[in-house]
Parts: sequence; structure tokens; C-alpha cells
Amino acid sequence: EQPRLLVHQGDLVSGTANRFGTFTPPPDAPVIEMTGPGELLVETTAHYTDGNGVLWMGATRWGQVVAPPDSSLIAHGRRGRDDTPINKVKLWFNAPITPGDSAHINLPFARGDILWQTNDDAARVIISVQDTEGLVEEAIRAWDRQGNYHSRGDHGDPPPTLDQRARAGELPLTFATRSGLNPALDPSDIVTYGYWYSGIERPGERVREIISDDDVGTAYWRFNDMYAFQPGMGANGDMPNDFKFQFGGAVFRDTTQELNRYGIYGSLWVMLQTGSTSTSSHQKARPCLRPIRPGAWLGGFSLYRCR
Repeated sequence: EQPRLLVHQGDLVSGTANRFGTFTPPPDAPVIEMTGPGELLVETTAHYTDGNGVLWMGATRWGQVVAPPDSSLIAHGRRGRDDTPINKVKLWFNAPITPGDSAHINLPFARGDILWQTNDDAARVIISVQDTEGLVEEAIRAWDRQGNYHSRGDHGDPPPTLDQRARAGELPLTFATRSGLNPALDPSDIVTYGYWYSGIERPGERVREIISDDDVGTAYWRFNDMYAFQPGMGANGDMPNDFKFQFGGAVFRDTTQELNRYGIYGSLWVMLQTGSTSTSSHQKARPCLRPIRPGAWLGGFSLYRCR
């Protein structure tokens, strides 16, 4: 299956924003349909001419992934804190803050889970994949055996092996070159493309939007950030009971065998009150809607298992 653009060039929706600067397409606007698995590109432009005839403009360019419901490539976050050895991380956990600890909590491993944090910690954006079909893992292992799969971004101490990450369902997405050169030195030599999209969004504000491979570096955010002073943000950053949607998309394409696979990811982040009896500066990764303890209420939310 060849990679493809999901919407043909020329799909255009336009209109005038309301007095708050928000534009919503009218009910009769053209429907942009996703016609199959692949990647999409969205470009937006806003312009305004003031009373003095001065033109003001802004533009954005963003993409994402569309995956089939039965995709064999399952997108995940990663378990635990980013400095924890892979043989000690847990799917669901409580992690008390330790003075001097500079580690960060990864996006929850399981799709649909919730990351509960107090404002004295940080969250880290990272997407990994699990291959239920076997073809992606086989391709990654083949390029890695040749020394041509360039994944050097793991923060674990010690860094896990490829075997460990495969068993954990946290395969790294990165690039392979035919010669073994770093792909940044000669992009024309790339034969395998592995990367991910991630969008962390508050309602009305953009928090982090990243396209990267496994070698993402830090990619974290702290919760006193005012997110570039976007409209709607207060001077104190995130506050208790604030929440964020955490979206991701995974891409793996091996051009030597026309192997193209896509997966999507979603989880939730919620801010807890620092120092309260129920949190004590703990960070919690929990399954969506499953009680943390019988009758537990945290930050105004009650948890039960999703169906």
C-alpha cells in the first residue's frame, strides 16, 4: 500500500472570525473526508486589515495521521518516568516527587489513560509503537542488525536494548539509511522513515506540537508555563482541575518493501492540587475511569473503567 495524501489539493474552507477571533465553518461548508490510512496536511492563514490600511497576517502548517480501525501498528506513550530502567517501569503507578529529581513522566503508555500530576513536576512527549503484525518489527530489527537504524534518544538509565523495547511494546520510531550514515547528513540516503506527530492541547490553547523520531531530546513542559501568552491563559499557568488532550500519530514506512503502517494515540492529562491530602505531590498514571481506590474523588473527577 503506497502512502498517499488523504485530501486532494484544493479542499478549502474560508470565512470570517467572530469578534473573539474564533472561526467556525458554517454548516454548509465542504466536508473534508479522510479516504484511507496515511498522513494529512492542514494549512491555515488568517489576515486582517486595520483602520489604517495595515495588513496583519499569520499562518500555520500542521499534519497528522489517519489509521484504520484495525491497524496492526498500535501507538503508545511510554511507561513510567523517563529515567527509570525499563525492567522497573510500570503501566500504572504512583510516583512521589523526590527533591532534586530532574526526570519527567512520559505520556501514558496505554491509549485512553489519564496522567494526573501536581505542578511541581513535568510531562514528557514521546510516542512509541507496538507491532501486532510483525512486519514493522522485522524491518526495524533488520536495519538495526546492519547498524543502520539510528535511534539514540532513550533517557532510561541504563538505556534499554531494542529487544527490551520490543518486548515492552515500545518500539522506537526513527530513520534508517542505506549506507548507515546519520540521516541528517544525507537525507537522500534514507530508506526507512519512522516518526510521530504529537499535539498536547488545552481547550483553546496549544501546549506542545511536535513531529519527531525517537531521538526527541527533552520535549517536556512544566505547568507554570503560560504557553506563549495565548488568549485564555492566566498568569499562573495550569491550575488544579485544568486538563489537556494528548494526541499522537505514528508513521512507519520502509521504501525497500513498500511497507507503510500508521497508528493513532490519545490520552488525558489532569492537574491535581499540590500538597493536598489525596495527592501529596504524587504523579499518577491510571486507566481511564477505573477507581484509584473505592469511592475515590481526585480533582473533581471520579474514575471508573472505560467500556
